[in-house]
Amino acid sequence: HGPVNLEAAGAASDTPASLHRDKAASEAAVSPNVPAESTDGAIIQVTVTSGDARVSAYASVIDAASGDPWFLAAERQPAAPRRLVAPAITSSRWRSDLWLLAVDTSANVNVRFGDQNRSFLVPDSARDVLATRFGLENTLGALVVDLPPSVLAQTRVTTGSLSQGVPFQRVNDSREQHLPWVESNERFRTNIGLVTDGEATAEAVIYDDAGIEIERLFLVTERGVAQVPVTARVSVGRALVRILSGSASAYASVIDNRSGDATFVK
Repeated sequence: HGPVNLEAAGAASDTPASLHRDKAASEAAVSPNVPAESTDGAIIQVTVTSGDARVSAYASVIDAASGDPWFLAAERQPAAPRRLVAPAITSSRWRSDLWLLAVDTSANVNVRFGDQNRSFLVPDSARDVLATRFGLENTLGALVVDLPPSVLAQTRVTTGSLSQGVPFQRVNDSREQHLPWVESNERFRTNIGLVTDGEATAEAVIYDDAGIEIERLFLVTERGVAQVPVTARVSVGRALVRILSGSASAYASVIDNRSGDATFVK
């Protein structure tokens, strides 16, 4: 606790941004502006240079036209290779963008969707990745990436100038998974989803704010993803997702009915 100094450096520009906080570590995190030059495909590395507090870094990526932000949580550089998954879509309204970023050295990374494999020379990025790199249209499924320790991956789903950050994650082997913030009313709607690198089935039990069960949904993955809407009316609800077969990670997408802006919940 006490003073904490951090240093942030952008891999694309190598321009340091000094972060300093003289207040208690329990207060809000410092959030400096990244240098204004283009940083598409950049990595911002945050290092604690003094002080003994534990910190969690994040970025807020803001669309310059609409002002719409999406939250990007920092992650430690992994020590070992890993397989990660994320739901991805291409349609007339929604599209998934993909970034593969090299922490230190470039690498070849295999990206799989369904029975198709593509090799990416990292660093690389692809807007509407399912259409531009896989030649697909009107498709929802799982992007599966096999990453070496030197590579980080991130996706987002966009519609117009609105973006929803969708993190890659390991396939969860927990049989019961909890999702907070389920809304189905005039303001919001919610989709409950599963993502996996294989096949899985699950049931999602929806509870209202009093803990009363109001709906059960059944999910069966196709191309690694299952996604179904919550139809019961609920505010400040939650979902308990029970994996019935296979292994999968549960998620929710909460969508603002007026703007179409969506938030990813896991």
